[in-house]
Amino acid sequence: MEQAIAQAGVPYVLVRPAVLNDQPAVGSVRVLTGVEKGRQITRADLAAFVVEQLTTDTHVNRAVAIANR
Repeated sequence: MEQAIAQAGVPYVLVRPAVLNDQPAVGSVRVLTGVEKGRQITRADLAAFVVEQLTTDTHVNRAVAIANR
């Protein structure tokens, strides 16, 4: 699936969240690098990160793993 998206020729950001929880938003998201693993992310922080990707090109054409902690 990811390969098909990458070959489609349109900008994309694939978001791989850590385990989701229903806690209140923390207000910060870490983009994980390499073998670093995140434990959890709030649904609110995941949603905020996804919306932010609509107005920034920081992670365009990449897959990113994200977490609060």
